[in-house]
Parts: sequence; C-alpha cells; structure tokens
Amino acid sequence: DVETVRQSWFGLTTTLDQKKVWWSGGGGAALHELRLDGDRLSRADGGDPTAKFGRGDNKKNFRSGLVIDARRNVLYSLDIDAGELIVIDLGGKQPQRTLALGGRPYDVAVARNGSRLYVSDWAGQQVLAVDPDDLRVVGKIGVGEHPNQCAVHPHDNRLFVACASSNQVSVIDTQRGVVTETIFTALFPMAPEGSTPDAVAVSPDGKRLFVANADNNCVAVFDIAAPNRSQALGFIPPGGYPPAVAVTPDGKPSLVGGGKGNRTHPKPTCV
Repeated sequence: DVETVRQSWFGLTTTLDQKKVWWSGGGGAALHELRLDGDRLSRADGGDPTAKFGRGDNKKNFRSGLVIDARRNVLYSLDIDAGELIVIDLGGKQPQRTLALGGRPYDVAVARNGSRLYVSDWAGQQVLAVDPDDLRVVGKIGVGEHPNQCAVHPHDNRLFVACASSNQVSVIDTQRGVVTETIFTALFPMAPEGSTPDAVAVSPDGKRLFVANADNNCVAVFDIAAPNRSQALGFIPPGGYPPAVAVTPDGKPSLVGGGKGNRTHPKPTCV
C-alpha cells in the first residue's frame, strides 16, 4: 500500500506489534501517524499534518530522527532546527515534554537495556547520552564529523554511529561511554572525504553491519561478530545516493532507499 505526504524525512518507527507507524514530517514540523493492517496503510491522524507548510515556508522547525521506547510506552522525536528532544506519551496520560539539547540533533536511539537515550549531534561532532527518566544530558561522547544515523547492537553494548564527513562509523561502548573502534567505509584505504556514510543497520543476529555510502552509491557490508575486530566483506551497488538502509527480521535481504530517482538497479538477495 502507498501513502503520499507533503513533507517527510528519514525518521520512521513502529510499535512492537507493527500496527502503528510514525514518520517524521521534516520541514512540516509534525509527525505522520499511520495504521498498518497487514499490507494496508491508512492515516490515523485525520490528514496530512505537514500540508499546512509549503516547501521552505517553515524556518524554525524540522522533525528528524525518532524512536519508540516500548518499556516506557513513549515516542522520542527530534527537532534538528530547534535543537530539541520531544517526548510523547503514547498512552496519552502525560503531557508532552521537551528537552533543549542545542546543536543539531539528528537521530536518537534507545540503549539495549533502556537506561539511556543516545542522540547524534550533527553540528557538535558528538553523541549525547540522555537519562530518559529525569530528561537530562548525562554525557557527551566525541565521534567523527557530522554524526547522523545510529544503530544499537542487539546483543551487546555497542552503538554504531555513521559520520558523514569522516568516511567512518564510530563504534561506542555504551557501558564505558567511549569510542572503542572506528570502521572506515570508503572503497579504498586512505580515500579522501566523500563517501558520505549516512545510514547504518545491524542484522538481527548482530554479525553484520550495513552502511549506506551515499556519495559512493553503495552499501558497505562488515563482519562485526567480534567486537573491535570488524572486517570489510564488500560493497553492494543499490543505485544513486542511498540515504537509508534497513534489514528484514529474517536477516537476509537489506532494504535500501534511493535518493536520486526511480530506475532499475542490482537487487542482491543475500550477503
């Protein structure tokens, strides 16, 4: 099924039962709320909330990354232009809360044990650790330049952060709060800036890392089974400027977004 909207961005998340979908509205300064019933998609918010703004009309707000915390039944959403973290109680029992972060918060992830939120700051070359209970920043971790999308390892304490202007993924040990490994994603050693890693995904078994290299027009694949000993496995050519990558629950094919047009590309079924 297809749902067309006026404005959107990369932030996309679902409830655990996959019956409700939230999608960032980008410059529309709102979130899209959708129902998912099998393969049928329908609006749950009464209409496109981003339609009130034309392209470029809103100069103050831009909704970016978002994630659901199933333990607390809340939705965390970022506003990259306002520099804010917005907390929405999905049960409707608590009012919306906001934490001023500053910088340009790009993506947000929930720690595997739920004790922390991790927010990539595009402008600050850092990842912020946030206590979700009292909503305050409790740590700042330096990473590569222009950190963007994040992915939590399903079985250990690693957090993978794509760094667009550094040709790298910074790997954070969230228990210690430090970067323990840097994974270079360019096509060849010592390549200058320009690969633009802008999305990451970890396979459900925790053995593979997929990194979308937007300006190389490829997805880099790494063996990450052993912490701090990542190995490059190869590159997949999905088409022009991939801005998003995801892995299906069975861990087999990766799903890659195309940022420049609709046309036929290679469709590898396994890595």
